[in-house]
Amino acid sequence: MKLIVFILVVILLLKWDNLSTGRKFLLIIIVVFLWNYRKDNDENHQKIVFDKPAACWEETLPLGNGRLGMMPDGGVEKETIVLNDITYWSGWEDDYSNPKALEVLPEIRKLLADGKNFEAQSLMYETFTCGNKGSNYGNAANTSYGCYQTLGNLLITYSYNDNAHSIIEYHRELDLNNALAKTEFKRAGVQYKREYFISRKDDIAVIEMEANKRGKISFTAELDLNMIKNGVKSRSLIDVKHKGGTVEYLDNKIVVKNASKVLLIFSSSTNFKNNDFESFVEEKMSYAKAQSYKKLKKDHLKSYKELYDRVSLTLDDERAALYFNYGRYLFISSTREDLLPPNLQGLWANTAQTPWNGDYHLNINLQMNHWLANVCNLSELNKPLINLTKGLVESGEKTARDFYGAEGWVAHMMTNPWKFTAPGEHPSWGATNTGGAWLCQHLWQQYEYTQDIDYLKDIYPVMKGSAEFFHSMMIEEPTHHWLVTAPTSSPENAFYDAEGHEVYVCMGSIMDVQIVTDLYQNVIKASDILHEDNSFAEVLKSDLMKFPPMQVSDSGYLQEWLEDYREVDMHHRHVSHLFGLHPANLITETKTPELYEACKVTLNRRGDGGTGWSKAWKINFWARLHDGDRANKLLTSLLDENTYPNMFCAHPPFQIDGNFGGAAGIAEMLLQCHDGFIEVLSALPSVWKSGCFKGLCTIGGAIVDCEWEKGVVKNLRIHSKTGGFYKVKYNGKTIEIHLKAGGSKRL
Repeated sequence: MKLIVFILVVILLLKWDNLSTGRKFLLIIIVVFLWNYRKDNDENHQKIVFDKPAACWEETLPLGNGRLGMMPDGGVEKETIVLNDITYWSGWEDDYSNPKALEVLPEIRKLLADGKNFEAQSLMYETFTCGNKGSNYGNAANTSYGCYQTLGNLLITYSYNDNAHSIIEYHRELDLNNALAKTEFKRAGVQYKREYFISRKDDIAVIEMEANKRGKISFTAELDLNMIKNGVKSRSLIDVKHKGGTVEYLDNKIVVKNASKVLLIFSSSTNFKNNDFESFVEEKMSYAKAQSYKKLKKDHLKSYKELYDRVSLTLDDERAALYFNYGRYLFISSTREDLLPPNLQGLWANTAQTPWNGDYHLNINLQMNHWLANVCNLSELNKPLINLTKGLVESGEKTARDFYGAEGWVAHMMTNPWKFTAPGEHPSWGATNTGGAWLCQHLWQQYEYTQDIDYLKDIYPVMKGSAEFFHSMMIEEPTHHWLVTAPTSSPENAFYDAEGHEVYVCMGSIMDVQIVTDLYQNVIKASDILHEDNSFAEVLKSDLMKFPPMQVSDSGYLQEWLEDYREVDMHHRHVSHLFGLHPANLITETKTPELYEACKVTLNRRGDGGTGWSKAWKINFWARLHDGDRANKLLTSLLDENTYPNMFCAHPPFQIDGNFGGAAGIAEMLLQCHDGFIEVLSALPSVWKSGCFKGLCTIGGAIVDCEWEKGVVKNLRIHSKTGGFYKVKYNGKTIEIHLKAGGSKRL
């Protein structure tokens, strides 16, 4: 763009004397406009590009429509396209009760009350775990817990009938703006092009192949499917349309010879929530074959861009803008309203035994997957998470009775499509019992952003049931008579007891205190809005008065446990006790300044290292602490050290929550709304001197557009979906505005 402006300026200088006054004025206007013009969909913010085929899976390009996924490697002689279906799970619903657990619960609690955490932990290892094998330590592909699995591979072997030994001008890209992948190259004077997409509207995968000379496309394609023995049933079809040449069908292979253009169509489904899956596959294939490629592509673009184009971001830091857009792209591509939420790998897996079963971890990971949904104007894509949570209630009620003798419902550290809610098979991580309560935070936040009363009525019983569990399960600790959860843990972190034992099990971890506080407060608010259950709300208010306070240690950091234990790993990747800072709003600069400062000490003590998702959470923490430069330092580290070539986040191995959490962190640096007001450019890094964003959403149904220069807001527009009063903080001032539903105001 700047080059175009330079050329226009040269023309002006050379031709100035020959131009009329009107043309001089018009050209000056054009130059000024182009110089200040920011193209929201700048190519550098929207494409991932390679100059060679993928050498490994982490270099392939992910495509998806929320159900189907594929990852082409762009091979020239042979191409492997990994295929996925988000419902392709082994396993089944099963009983994970353990009669011993409830019997020994009083003894475990007494040991904890007596300060004998190691003895309590040893007893839990023997008794207070799920029945069966649980998640089988992340290797449950052949058990009832099950595993998310790859659907298989589409294998294509190309034949060129030439003597060429090299290719030139190879180009492979993923276009985020259009959800298209492309492979292009020249061989023996022929230009070959392939274009890949998965249509959200038509629910099929499509590959178009063409050459600029007739009869140059020849290949053999076959499906190499991964067959699940115990789990969902599936059916897959592949077919072609072609221009020129011949097509022959041989068993599981399709042989194409001497075509000029080929349209390859893939249709697949499982019986998960679809008893007519076989006819569904045939219908999708039949419809797609009857359409032109132009029509299929047009419908694909329309359905995808209706979601993607709601938000845009332009930054001086093009890599950060690309990462933000990639996070939105991955979320749209791995989430569909009526199916499952994105798992640990989103939608994409290339093995039958995915890492950690590709399941749903509830001690941060599944929740992090959804942090960007509301702020990025994709609230309807929270529906799979909402439905998953609602679906856990019945199983969670049984778990509450069987393990705790408690009312309500509970989910622990992990779950799956088969409604697993029991404690995990190893209490060091499986004892965490606030997974369901954390999910309820997302139920409540969906209401905060949408202000949908009918929705709140629907999910209120789920939130109430979670609160009922903790009300009936929590006990008094002996020293201060605080109400605490017991037994529990601070996710995956250990401390040393007085004898030097490594201990995970405790009572009343601070994360538990914060999550249950957040849950109770949200249930109380919902009760007031809906004008029901006032007596239960009063009970919760009474309980809240007995909760442990958040304590600051003598060294100035926020304590992780009721006592200031010494951590086994001071730099542990989990920073669970800062849940109150983010994603909750229990700790803010205005409400709790001492705790706010303690969070800074805590994070400095923890350090900036960690896995990809850990760094993503720390980006959000530092954004909440209004330190944009520190947040950006972590973002840079995430990109440099925890990102694969195709921009998948590395745990390692690949785990998608870092992508989603990092993108949410970028939004958090630009816009916050958790402390009673909308704060624009809330944690702007000094290097993001100029930029603009459009479409970011806030609590209360507001949508914000902003442009800034030299760190100062120049243009600001607030639009309201629902109507209401808003406090807006920007450029060091706070103003109040009132908007009607559908109204907007430029500030």
